[in-house]
Parts: sequence; structure tokens; C-alpha cells
Amino acid sequence: MGAIMYQAKKLETEGGHDSLEDSIADFAGRTQLDDEKKKPKPKPKPRQKEDCVVLGYQANEEGVVYSLVIGAEHRGRL
Repeated sequence: MGAIMYQAKKLETEGGHDSLEDSIADFAGRTQLDDEKKKPKPKPKPRQKEDCVVLGYQANEEGVVYSLVIGAEHRGRL
């Protein structure tokens, strides 16, 4: 952080940049920051749907369920 502040003050006295944000961008690499903003977000994968039944569960002393045992059909069998 000290190096960033030093560079910001140095450039401010030289008249190179208008803001601390510009100094930080130059120090960190402006192209990297700009490239990250331009990357398209990957499309989320559709959720897979499966019919299943709850065969059992585990609960703590307060009755809060923390584990389920589920079953689904595979080749005509549960």
C-alpha cells in the first residue's frame, strides 16, 4: 500500500494523473483490470431434475435435520 501511495504522490506532483484510482490502475496494470470487466460470464448450467424419495434422515437433539438418505430409480429399481 505504501508503494501505491508513493507512486500516487509522485505522479500528482509531476502532474501525471488526476486521481488515486488512476495511479492504482497503473500500478496494478490497467489492462488486466479492464480485461476482467470485459470477460463474459459463463452461462449457468441447467439444473438436473431427478425424482427421488426420502428414505431416512438424521437429526440433532433439537430436531434439526442435518442429513438425508434419499433414493432414486436406476434401471427400474429403487
